[in-house]
Amino acid sequence: MDDISGNNRPDWRFAGVSVWVTGADTPVGAAASDMFEREGAKVLRSGVDGIPNPRTSAEAFAQTAGLDKIDILVTAVRSISVKPLLESDAADFDNAVADNLIGVFAAMQAAFLKMVDTAKPEPHSNGVMLVVSSIHGEKPNGSAPLYSVACGGLNMLVREAAQEYGRLGVRVNLLAVGPLEGDPALFPSGITAVYDDAEYKIPRQRLGTPEEAARAALMLCSKDASFMNGASVPCDGGYQGFYMNADVERRLEAALAIGKEAGYGR
Repeated sequence: MDDISGNNRPDWRFAGVSVWVTGADTPVGAAASDMFEREGAKVLRSGVDGIPNPRTSAEAFAQTAGLDKIDILVTAVRSISVKPLLESDAADFDNAVADNLIGVFAAMQAAFLKMVDTAKPEPHSNGVMLVVSSIHGEKPNGSAPLYSVACGGLNMLVREAAQEYGRLGVRVNLLAVGPLEGDPALFPSGITAVYDDAEYKIPRQRLGTPEEAARAALMLCSKDASFMNGASVPCDGGYQGFYMNADVERRLEAALAIGKEAGYGR
């Protein structure tokens, strides 16, 4: 007889696992939520179905109050406001940080209490936190600078949390996502060509998809990544390694010509 719990299905890595996804209204958050459910997990989605993405600790604790446990937290919130620093004020800064950084911090606090019994902490529990962020925590985008600032804060938040939570059996990692389909339209800029012809700046000459980023997220949340803690893993198709100027096609043709002269591709 088939085990309807899914425990005997090799494709169900997350049978019986409770997952909380914040930012389930973003492309990567939605794709990850769907994939977790297809692999047997029970998923609480913030950002959809009337459940807001938490921006404060009170909101995060309220959303998780009725849950018996949380095995995995995935934060995939992404709030982008295109506004240069010279036109931004303190309110803009506060909003960018509240949406993209403080909300993640609050979710981590609330999830931690559902992962570890603080009265009797288990040093070898299997709690996992994954922050889905952006390569713009390291790479300026020239369009939405306060978003990059918040992402930079996430980088250090993950490293600090990995040290504290890791000693209590909860590992914390970050997935730094690069250009996905639709992203160039989110970062229009008059001062940089970083997103101009973005697909040509990736070695495979195409943008990534939310599903590809989500698959990387699920891997980092699985037992296959059991010794990864405090890591920042790029998922950008090699985009950050781009070093050529805007005349990509001419330089690509020149590179291919050099390769042919050297005897490659024959």
